[in-house]
Amino acid sequence: MNKSLFLRIVNRLSEKLPYFQPKKDARFRNGVSPLQQCTAAIRLLAYGTSSDSVDEYLRIGESTARECLEHFVVGIVDLFGTEYLRRPTPEDLRRLLFYGEKRGFPGMVGSIDCMHWKWKNCPTAWKGMYSRGTSKPTIVLEAVASQDLWICHAFFGAPGTSNDLNVLDQSPVFNDIIYGRAPEVTYYVNGREYNLAYYLTDGIYPEWATFVKSIPKPQHPEHSLFAERQEGARKDVERAFGVLQSRFAMIKNPSILWSKGKIAYIMRACLILHNMIVEDERDSYTLYDENEFRQDDETEIPRDLTFSVNMATNLEGLEIKTTKNNDCTPKKLTVNTNIVHKNVNRDNHTQPSSDCLKVSLCGDVTKEVVTKEDQLALDAKDTYVEDEVIGKKAQTFTFEELAVSTGNFKSDCFLGEGGFGKVYKGFIEKINQVVAIKQLDRNGAQGIREFVVEVLTLSLADHPNLVKLIGFCAEGAQRLLVYEYMPLGSLENHLHDLPHGRKPLVWSTRMKIAAGAARGLEYLHDTMKPPVIYRDLKCSNILLGEGYHAKLSDFGLAKVGPRGSETHVSTRVMGTYGYCAPDYALTGQLTFKSDVYSFGVVLLELITGRKAYDNSRTRNHQSLVEWARPLFKDRKNFKKMVDPLLEGDYPVRALYQALAIAAMCVQEQPSMRPVIADVVMALDHLASSKYDHSHRQKQPNVTETKVDEAKTLIESNVCVEEKQEEIKICSDQAT
Repeated sequence: MNKSLFLRIVNRLSEKLPYFQPKKDARFRNGVSPLQQCTAAIRLLAYGTSSDSVDEYLRIGESTARECLEHFVVGIVDLFGTEYLRRPTPEDLRRLLFYGEKRGFPGMVGSIDCMHWKWKNCPTAWKGMYSRGTSKPTIVLEAVASQDLWICHAFFGAPGTSNDLNVLDQSPVFNDIIYGRAPEVTYYVNGREYNLAYYLTDGIYPEWATFVKSIPKPQHPEHSLFAERQEGARKDVERAFGVLQSRFAMIKNPSILWSKGKIAYIMRACLILHNMIVEDERDSYTLYDENEFRQDDETEIPRDLTFSVNMATNLEGLEIKTTKNNDCTPKKLTVNTNIVHKNVNRDNHTQPSSDCLKVSLCGDVTKEVVTKEDQLALDAKDTYVEDEVIGKKAQTFTFEELAVSTGNFKSDCFLGEGGFGKVYKGFIEKINQVVAIKQLDRNGAQGIREFVVEVLTLSLADHPNLVKLIGFCAEGAQRLLVYEYMPLGSLENHLHDLPHGRKPLVWSTRMKIAAGAARGLEYLHDTMKPPVIYRDLKCSNILLGEGYHAKLSDFGLAKVGPRGSETHVSTRVMGTYGYCAPDYALTGQLTFKSDVYSFGVVLLELITGRKAYDNSRTRNHQSLVEWARPLFKDRKNFKKMVDPLLEGDYPVRALYQALAIAAMCVQEQPSMRPVIADVVMALDHLASSKYDHSHRQKQPNVTETKVDEAKTLIESNVCVEEKQEEIKICSDQAT
């Protein structure tokens, strides 16, 4: 479920239902928030979390969590049911009859799709309610007349024969047939006329004439087909449509503690949530620009050369495949994709071999790199490359245009230098915009591989917390990137080694920057298709715009995340010392949690003002994480961790929360780190909180703060256990 959809549900429930409206507790402090209540309910439904474990995660007790679940599902059904879960219409039934006849069953109505869902994380207290001998709870969902994977209505029951069904609901289609609301239909079986639609079955409904048995002596080919298909489907039908047995609404084992009404509400709410998620994701998939899919005759791929498209290829793993004409005759090569066109004119004497040039596709884009990372792919004297990005994603510039915009790259326009090369400030007249231009250093640590990866990543990305790529230049041997200009520079410039006269960042600004960087990372992990691991999150790569709006930059090391059942991506270790996750550094196994670790280091830098790695300090204090870990164990040390430049001007509770988030992110075991979406939710709360700047006089120091003043650490998915004077950092079980 996307964060925006979840927050929409939270806001609707808090507006309409008194239970979800903020209240005061027994001490007249703010009680459980709507966000906590809905999160508790979702965790019980989605993860099968027992209600007695929610208190450790959300600071909510067992009985409160159960109440949250009961009110949540009722609210979902009452507020969203009519919009997202409807009963079948006569038109739906006519459609079902059409499909039935097409499949060889005239007069049959039934589901177009019937899904048997295994509830893998069913709470222990509910097992037995949907279990058979296998002890694997399953819910049968009948998607009648489904449109775009919507479930129009459902039947709830356990798998198996009718003897062990625990039926919780009836099929509205069946009811429409029984009560005469179904469309009229006429068909013949064994010479007998029938006028009511039926379900496939075999003998479990003898009292209902609308259900016909298998044909005992088929007389015609269609009768044989009918009998064959009916018998083959009989057992599934028994499982799916055992709705009239005397065991209706029978509840077994521990589930007897739950009423049928509550369970039915729970399941109906799950269906509504399913439909809401389907619609939300469908809308995001269908937002596209038709121009991106149009291809002119001039850009068609030559018939004598074909490229294989591999959607799952990593941003670094690159490969070219040709099917014809592997000779060295002169040709014009045009790679045609949704995003990028490459036109390469090669001389037959200078065409690189497949050993030095590789081209592949990642997503909908094409990239060109060399196997030797520090060598340019093609020399200027033998190759001319023109890259044209379609649509509004990026545009191409000539080297002359960029040279003019920077005064021939004069020193007055120089902004800084990194692994890629030098960065200059320029003004491009044709777009009337001040820009930052990054020029590839041919002898630098990074090369054309990183150049191409960055172009592709930013061409596909569109998020307010990612730096915008305006265009690029790939003319001859020149490789330049053109970005939007970020007037405040990098976070590193405002955090470390401040020049005389520059004021340090205040607490609220630091939290705003942290939240913005986390949102950018969340977009890469959860929204981009395919998802991307950033791999180089650090202070110098977080750029600041007006109002200290944070944007991630420098995507040369980005890599497509693991696919399907894979848990990691194996790659050579790259990144910046001090920010690199220990598990990645030791094994080369890159995961999304590797980025979470790097973010935790950045958050620690924002809180402490210290560098991720500072060799000017004593040996034990050079690594920021190693210095901070022992201090996390005792909250009396928290004041020692805060940046002294803040001069005590920070809210104590927010400090606890921020340190809790950072400590979780830098856990040694990746499974103990939270997912970035949880971090975003927690930091958004911190960044949006209004602080009283007079709190320094009102708040006691950290060592004098009462234990109960720090108990509401985080409203979202961050877990912190307090015991006497020790704070023990726990973790979400997200992987």
